Amino acid sequence: MRWMRFTLPLLLLISPLAFGQKQYTEGACLLLQHQMVQFSAQPNSHNYQSAKREVDNHCKNPIPH
Repeated sequence: MRWMRFTLPLLLLISPLAFGQKQYTEGACLLLQHQMVQFSAQPNSHNYQSAKREVDNHCKNPIPH
């Protein structure tokens, strides 16, 4: 049980860093948003779904230039 006192806080400290999504730059997010608009007539297409997933995961707080 002693090891849990050290391991659990370490896991809680590291987990946000390991599972956090890397944010893209503003320019990359603009290109992905443009791709979403371009394929918006086909929302089930791979191109639209891929761009949407990337925007949702990596463009929440884009890195300024």
